[in-house]
Amino acid sequence: MRVLLKECVSRPLCRLLKPHSCTTVQDLGLSGLPDSRLVTTTDHDVFITTDRNLAFQQNPKHLALGVLVLVSPSNRLPDLLPLVPEILKQIRLIRPGQVREVSQ
Repeated sequence: MRVLLKECVSRPLCRLLKPHSCTTVQDLGLSGLPDSRLVTTTDHDVFITTDRNLAFQQNPKHLALGVLVLVSPSNRLPDLLPLVPEILKQIRLIRPGQVREVSQ
């Protein structure tokens, strides 16, 4: 699966999402673009964010990718580490147009 991390997600999380192909918004030179553009202009399978409002700002049914919303005390790596097993599971299960929350 091709995974895209939004700017608000700690970049080192990509290393922990193997065997999936992971990149960041910054790596693609798309920093600063609104979510509406990010979720419609990339060729990724899964978009990972900490923005809980995304599901209310977009109509997820029309998206060509799945969205995982990470719910943790902060977006720093130490707070995201406990979520990694569930993130990996959800990457395998999520389908285009779905929005799922991942929390402890």
